Amino acid sequence: MRIYRKEGDQVQLIAFPDEHVQRGDYLLIEDPGLAKGLLVQVIDLQYANVPGILEDILRDVMTDGELSGEDMDPLNISSEVDALKDTRLAVCKIRGTITGEKDLSPTTSWLPSRTASRIRAYPINRLIMNGGKMPLKVGHNDGDPVQIDASGLDGGLNIITGRKGTGKSHLAKLLLLSMSGLGAPCIVLDVNGEYVNLHKSKDGRL
Repeated sequence: MRIYRKEGDQVQLIAFPDEHVQRGDYLLIEDPGLAKGLLVQVIDLQYANVPGILEDILRDVMTDGELSGEDMDPLNISSEVDALKDTRLAVCKIRGTITGEKDLSPTTSWLPSRTASRIRAYPINRLIMNGGKMPLKVGHNDGDPVQIDASGLDGGLNIITGRKGTGKSHLAKLLLLSMSGLGAPCIVLDVNGEYVNLHKSKDGRL
């Protein structure tokens, strides 16, 4: 992949046909000269708008199956054109800067080198699976457990946000059970009666 341009808090990357990228992926744009990298998340995939591609596609449609003969392409230009047709533009949201192995900061006031930077997939589990001193399991990602440090929830206001149906209540119950299991005092204002059976096992026993 290559850096195309940056607009505001978004970076556009050029992804070639043999490179696998999809929405939601996290990528790290590493600049070896600065010893840090820009962490971005793919939010959209588009076809690269290469000049002349539309005309070439229309020409293929108009002449498909109508011309007979042998194609002479000693420079293998047709395969290069086909690769350009499938080249994608990955629109990415900047999430922060990573220095060292996994130290994440919200700093985004710098630009990585277009020529020297290396772009690679970044496993987001490296940011959230360390668990810390008091590991608290909140789910799975690609079959691996996702853990956070329970001590990081202490001493502050923690808000769970997200769209409807994305599991906010489920996560809150997981946190409540895990925190109580670690001995933390928990108070629940259960106005809708969602937590009345939380102390029971799957078979209904206490």
